[in-house]
Amino acid sequence: MSVAEHDRAARENERLAAVHEREYDEDAWNAAGSCNDLCISTWSNPTAEHAELARRYRAQAAKHRAAAQALRNAEQAACQGIAERDRDTSPLLHADDLLGFEKDSSSEPGGPVAFRIHFRAIEGVDAARMQRRLDCRLARSASRGFEVPEMPYCPLVLQGVSAVAYAEGAGLDVVLTVDAAIEFDVERRLQKLMSEAKASRRRRAP
Repeated sequence: MSVAEHDRAARENERLAAVHEREYDEDAWNAAGSCNDLCISTWSNPTAEHAELARRYRAQAAKHRAAAQALRNAEQAACQGIAERDRDTSPLLHADDLLGFEKDSSSEPGGPVAFRIHFRAIEGVDAARMQRRLDCRLARSASRGFEVPEMPYCPLVLQGVSAVAYAEGAGLDVVLTVDAAIEFDVERRLQKLMSEAKASRRRRAP
């Protein structure tokens, strides 16, 4: 769930809790008697169920609030020091520097799949800087519930992706490890990323 979805769920649980709190009457006690050798009166509150339901809804609301805050905190920590303009773009979108990608042929069937993306040297971006941008993008994707339709080319917006940057000669490699269930979606996005990079280079060619 995204931050927004957790917030909506918390509000809905709080609304339901308030409904049941209004239905609960702490003074609504009924007496019931039974006689055998000894007559015994027992007391019960017919609205007690509303108090219990209100407690449960409040607890659920608190869990959603905590989950939303955890996502916010993770994004804030991951994106610290990253310019706002860079937070809203894919760190993989370096058209002039993207050389290609390959799938790790040693990946076991049904297990995680690795893709290695190759970049030439990117001005001002070393492996550590690239890793910070990757971590930021992954955290922002999680905070949005992995719903980022404006980036159909970026595999980092999908749930089940991790990314590590490495210095490779004079350039950079980014290794994506992805769940088998999204392997083909990731590969499709990488192919689209390559196509856009090539088209961009052609448009700027003299």
